[in-house]
Amino acid sequence: MISAEQLAAAGRSPGFYYVARLAVKDLLALNLTMVSTPQLSELPGHVSVPELSYDSFRADKNKSKEIQRELAILAGRSIVYRPA
Repeated sequence: MISAEQLAAAGRSPGFYYVARLAVKDLLALNLTMVSTPQLSELPGHVSVPELSYDSFRADKNKSKEIQRELAILAGRSIVYRPA
């Protein structure tokens, strides 16, 4: 298992990331698809969400913005790590 601190330190700009824990049921409620993509990251549990891809955004900007807004609300309620 990886800690929130380890996850925050693993990005391109360590020390500047917030980490939120989102429940799969909440993502499914937004009709999002999670595809396991461990090859894209050395971190366990990495997934991609096709509905958040650049192509999906271009196809339907309003829907994409709505999903992003809902994710921001969920993440804001679920922060498990804040940078110092």
